[in-house]
Amino acid sequence: MKSANVVITHAGVGAISKALNFRKFPAVFPRDSSKNEHIDNHQLELVNEFRRKNAFKVISSSITLRKYLINGVFCQTKQKDI
Repeated sequence: MKSANVVITHAGVGAISKALNFRKFPAVFPRDSSKNEHIDNHQLELVNEFRRKNAFKVISSSITLRKYLINGVFCQTKQKDI
């Protein structure tokens, strides 16, 4: 992850923390219990807490991810600590 140009991850606290520690601006896909991806919505709750800090982009579809990748949204590192 340290040398990655783009980090795409689920919304696990460990994965998000690791990306932020490497000063990355990750694309985060929270797992959604309404789609039977997880047993509850703790990942959605987690991203809502972080969202206010603009620490990463929350992605809800492959179309949105593609748009951000084409525009280079994730090809940067964080310039400041969160």
